[in-house]
Amino acid sequence: MLIWLFALLLAAAAQDQPPQTCTLSGHAINSVTGAPLGKVEVLAEAADRDAPPASTTTDAKGNFTLVELPAGQYRLKGHRNGYVDTYYGARRAGSGGTVIALEAGQELKDAQIKLLPFGVIAGTVRDTDGEPMSGAAVMLFRQQYTETGHREVHAEAETVTDDQGQYRVTDLEPGKYFIKAEARSLWDYGIRTPVDHSAKSAEPPPALLPTVYPGTVEVTSGGRSAGIDITLQRSKVFRVTVHATAAEGLFLYDAWLYNAPPQERFGLLLKTQNRNRTGEFEFHGVPPGAYTLEVRANSEESRARMPLLVGGDMEGVRIAVGYPAEVTGHVRVEGSEKVDLAGIRISFDGGSENAGDALIQNDSSFGAGLFPGQYQVYFEGRNLKLVVKSMRAGGVDVYQKGLTITEASKAVLEIVLAPEGGQVDGVVLDKDEKPVSGATVVMIAEPGLLARPPRFVPRRDYRCIRPLPFRQRPPRRLQAVRVGRRRALCLVRSRFHEGRGDGRRSSDDRRERTQLSPVARTLMRFA
Repeated sequence: MLIWLFALLLAAAAQDQPPQTCTLSGHAINSVTGAPLGKVEVLAEAADRDAPPASTTTDAKGNFTLVELPAGQYRLKGHRNGYVDTYYGARRAGSGGTVIALEAGQELKDAQIKLLPFGVIAGTVRDTDGEPMSGAAVMLFRQQYTETGHREVHAEAETVTDDQGQYRVTDLEPGKYFIKAEARSLWDYGIRTPVDHSAKSAEPPPALLPTVYPGTVEVTSGGRSAGIDITLQRSKVFRVTVHATAAEGLFLYDAWLYNAPPQERFGLLLKTQNRNRTGEFEFHGVPPGAYTLEVRANSEESRARMPLLVGGDMEGVRIAVGYPAEVTGHVRVEGSEKVDLAGIRISFDGGSENAGDALIQNDSSFGAGLFPGQYQVYFEGRNLKLVVKSMRAGGVDVYQKGLTITEASKAVLEIVLAPEGGQVDGVVLDKDEKPVSGATVVMIAEPGLLARPPRFVPRRDYRCIRPLPFRQRPPRRLQAVRVGRRRALCLVRSRFHEGRGDGRRSSDDRRERTQLSPVARTLMRFA
């Protein structure tokens, strides 16, 4: 009896005790010089629940301690003036770093945050005579890649030159940048040029054109790229008028002239509007060169494009806008088990300018409108253990050759899915037989089978392993991989998202070849 009462008292005391908290300590340094950093705000962000981050600040020696942390998983981030926000374990800007798993009562020491210092680009803008241009606009665009491997250019910063024509742009993340300068004379309808009233003038004076620095400027962590000088070019400019027609039920909205895709805004982009719905558009001050003319209608899916070579004034350029091509299809799953596909997306990837998608309906059908072009088609049911067995349209193997859409064409697409994907299990180890957390494993078909461009994201054909939690070593798994001969790449420092996007491997990858058959399981070990 006494023993039973004593056990009850112990259990009650244990219930009254508060849960044990954790302590996390470490230091923050400059990733380039290795110098300790004071005044760094350290944030422990909960990775497994919705909770406000815990914070502290490093001392003059870069040391920090976070106390009374609930047990759980955390991402540790450092924030400081002059540095990119950097997570613990991150090897590049924008990376989420490594998850730290804390058990009840655990005290974890020596967590090191390596902050990436911002970079700088500086230079001078001059006219064709070498005279510095004050008040010139300088714009920086950063080169990045989408999840499907297509290049995009995003505006990152803008500044104005001083009285000596000099500019300086700070707080830049590592990466590749395009730089454009212009004399603040560009407007939506062309380059604003005065009407010449000089006596006996034979031709109007040339205009200063927006000018892009040749090539890209690569900024490293803490790098200072000086002497990035730009000389604005002068040229004659011309007038272009357009006469557009629209299919019945559409009315014309606006027209564009560009010498680079609109997503790559470092090029020249001129816009005009059809305010009276007559189909007459006019561009003033167009420099000579090769352009794309694009006219859009009230429907977002209705537009027309044509190449245009400008070498002088152009009158009455004709273009017709119609409805997009109709693409319909049906999805079928092999086997007796019924699978609900309603609401799953079918995506059509035609590059940075063309894209579309459709949702599968209750009867497994789908439909979309696409512009003329070449598309890769993807089934986006990533949570279903299904693989694409075939995609065909009119006898064409769309999975391997893609879907070709022409003017006013119609396409009927048949997609067959099957629950026969292979499965790969493995553990990532370094040369010292220690687990590597945060590594990415990608499955890529052999070159002879790689007709479709790689997509380095967690999709059906190329599934990435999620980062391993800190201090854990469970095997990771790639499921529903399409049958065929493939290579597994372990990217310890993946550069696909931040760099080329062309499928080239980084210098420190590890690869192993395997053959997948239906419902096969292959154990792979990387070291």
